[in-house]
Amino acid sequence: MIGDTRPTLAQIAAAVPDSLGSHGPVVARVRRVLDEPHSSVDRVAEAISSDVDLTLRLIRCANSSWHGSRAPVETLSEAVAIIGSEQVYAMVVATNIVHHFAGIPQDFVSMKSFWRHSLATALAAGGISRLRRLPNAENHFLAGLLHDLGRLVLFQHFPALAQQILRTHQELNSHASGGRITLQRAELAVLGFDHQAIGQGLLHKWGFLPALATAAGYHHNPALAPSHRMEASVVHVGDHLVNAMRVGTSGEPRVPPLSQPAWDKLGLELGDLKCLMEEVDRNMEHAESLLLP
Repeated sequence: MIGDTRPTLAQIAAAVPDSLGSHGPVVARVRRVLDEPHSSVDRVAEAISSDVDLTLRLIRCANSSWHGSRAPVETLSEAVAIIGSEQVYAMVVATNIVHHFAGIPQDFVSMKSFWRHSLATALAAGGISRLRRLPNAENHFLAGLLHDLGRLVLFQHFPALAQQILRTHQELNSHASGGRITLQRAELAVLGFDHQAIGQGLLHKWGFLPALATAAGYHHNPALAPSHRMEASVVHVGDHLVNAMRVGTSGEPRVPPLSQPAWDKLGLELGDLKCLMEEVDRNMEHAESLLLP
């Protein structure tokens, strides 16, 4: 514990700038357009068009197998129409987040490994969504991509706290039978809250859909979510699967326990896991080229 010096959730959220990195102005423009009473696909495309990198990424994404477009997508307006305006906004912010947190020291986590874990979780969550024929598979994908955002905030903006959490994690495991204390438990011991709560607060702050923010806020304990338990369960099971596959890492050295209520809610069978693992393996390289630097 660090006593009265530990920050509140509000203080942590305030430490993260509203406009992140090189794409920050684009994020702000897209949000303003989406908040207009008569927003349109063309207006959203216009807000993005000055950023060539984002434009090319979105067109590639619209042409990918995820969206199943039969005719080639050649313009940004077509890409926005296929992907969906809110999903485009989420992708713009996600790309921005990737760039903003690129400089986190290797002492905490390899950023390449972190984003591989996050992207694999996104693929698994999207795969679960399609397998169970849930609506808005793109939302589940993005929730998976951003589920560990809170951990990045601690690593970059509160490195001393992050170091204390890592030390506490080691100390707790040195006294625990089998060394099974998770990094999340250490966060709770030091801060009184965890990376889930930090991520949820920031996604709310940035105007993400409530379902996305809630999925990030309860991906370790979806049964406790006050709403959107399906979305939280999808990300939880996807995260568990990817941790078991050992695809990248978010800094958590162990596979967190699987929530039985989440598993039951999704109605998955063991055979489905093999299909999901194959889908993650099959799509990782392509997904990295679309979304990561």
